[in-house]
Amino acid sequence: MRTIALMLFTFGLLSFSIISNSNKMNDQELTNQNPQIDRIVYDEMIKQNLPGVAVGVIKNGRIIHYQGYGYTDIEKKSKVTRNTIFRWASISKPLTAIATLQLAEEGDLNVDDKVNKHLTGYWPKHSSTTKSQITIEHLLMNRSGINHYGDGVTKEDKYKYYEDKYKPDSDGYNERLAVAVFRDADLDFTPGDKYLYSTFGFNLLGSVVEEANPDGGYVDWVKAKIAGEVEMTSLKVAKTKRTGYQKRCDGQLATHSISSQEWKLPGGGWESNILDLTKFAQGIIQGSFLTNTSKLWEKKSVGSDYYHYGINKNGSGDNMKVWHGGAHGNLRTLMHMYPNREDGIVIMCYAEYADCWRILNRIYNNALGISRSSDTSPVDKCTGKMESCNGKFASIWRKTGKDVIIRRGYSHQAFLNEWQFLKTRGYYCDDFDPYTEKGVLRWDGIFRKGNKKTAMWRNFDKAGFNKKWKEQTAKGFRLVDLETYMVNGKRKWAGLFIEGGGKHAMFRDLSNDSFKKKREEMKKEGRKLIDIEAVSYTHLT
Repeated sequence: MRTIALMLFTFGLLSFSIISNSNKMNDQELTNQNPQIDRIVYDEMIKQNLPGVAVGVIKNGRIIHYQGYGYTDIEKKSKVTRNTIFRWASISKPLTAIATLQLAEEGDLNVDDKVNKHLTGYWPKHSSTTKSQITIEHLLMNRSGINHYGDGVTKEDKYKYYEDKYKPDSDGYNERLAVAVFRDADLDFTPGDKYLYSTFGFNLLGSVVEEANPDGGYVDWVKAKIAGEVEMTSLKVAKTKRTGYQKRCDGQLATHSISSQEWKLPGGGWESNILDLTKFAQGIIQGSFLTNTSKLWEKKSVGSDYYHYGINKNGSGDNMKVWHGGAHGNLRTLMHMYPNREDGIVIMCYAEYADCWRILNRIYNNALGISRSSDTSPVDKCTGKMESCNGKFASIWRKTGKDVIIRRGYSHQAFLNEWQFLKTRGYYCDDFDPYTEKGVLRWDGIFRKGNKKTAMWRNFDKAGFNKKWKEQTAKGFRLVDLETYMVNGKRKWAGLFIEGGGKHAMFRDLSNDSFKKKREEMKKEGRKLIDIEAVSYTHLT
């Protein structure tokens, strides 16, 4: 099949200020309580390709910053605000640990108690069963032997559990059904012998709180004694569907929805806005929940190198830090504190691939004056085991000493949204590529740091694009990337323009022989070929 060559050559231009106001983001949207923290978060969003993030910061015991950034939905541009609800995921565990220690302080239980002292009718009581030897402390320390979603100490070991045994409860939580999910599974080891992180273990701990509370259940206790203590008004059971993002092996983002997490509430089913998670961290720092908050991380024995009573701890003195993270298939969360300094940071992101530690370390370094190792380079998914999910990549590489940002698989509208966002943060697109995947037009782009004035125009027919090219040329912009693609059986044209001098020309509809002659002609005039596209005659319109 014969092809038509489409070429760009360099000619001379004037200057011109960037495109219409409809493509500009309101600068007011970028202002916040702490511009330094804003800059760090936006930079990490760019370098990690994160659609949206929420961050809270505590300094000297005071909340100095809490804010949402970006979008929960990059197609609809649904903003992340201070009121956006995020799942806590496993940060629910320290909340359950605090509830347990509160009951211990009031004399309703003892951490040395066996679990079956408090549970009636749905946990083994007979002393001959290993499960009857599990204590409350075993659960707090992840040393009970209860599996974690079917995994044991070695990943080869599998222990069956049945999520469908839990049915949503109109009261918000049913502790008996939550335990029924894993009750019949074998233990992985004798209680107390080893460490195994276990969400199900904390579900069992929540049932202990439910039964030991003299005035109500687990949810009632948390709402009154924890949320009520620091006015966490948005804290609630994660009962509705929440959608976030995953990253495919070829670098494309894909939405992923997760439904109610009520069935594992004590170990991973609470949710709130960013302010209330920050208030929770502040409450731990200020000792709002327990007479002796250090009981969370100072005990007679250690479950693992770091894990204490529902929280990780390392270091001592001013360098002592406590933390807990959380993860679902579409989300990452992190709560981290220096209690003796009364400083802390919490981060919530509906992106399964988010590296919250990078954001946290940079905020500590630059906003709180705490030195931590940090990485500021782009997260590069094009190395190591990176491979295409649906085909092969073709690319050109050259050594420049400058980082680039890659965006893959964005829809037509989402690519415009991302182009506008990156432009406001000092990046310009100097290469893009359209293609169709399962009937959907998608765009890839390469973005570079710089203040170059650029314009992007897409979805023109042949004559319309020629008119736009002449218009941009007259305004001082030169065409640097020409693309053509099909939409509903019609050929469309798109181009990237950059402000600058130099001569350039555009030639289209050239046969192979014509292309060869034109190339020789341009070469004699000292003009170099900067971009080429090829299309079949049968599809040229």
